[in-house]
Amino acid sequence: MRCETPMEDSGRFKFHEGDRVGVYGSIFELFQNREAFDVYHCKNCGKVEFFLPMD
Repeated sequence: MRCETPMEDSGRFKFHEGDRVGVYGSIFELFQNREAFDVYHCKNCGKVEFFLPMD
């Protein structure tokens, strides 16, 4: 809590590094880096926090 307002759950976001490449996009997807994070935000000050999923 940066401004003493409780953080709200924004859900799980999946991030993907890299581009899909034409017809072979699905094959190249196997070699891309993907990460998922649970995201929380403050409606008052706009602070955002990322946490690793624990399930």
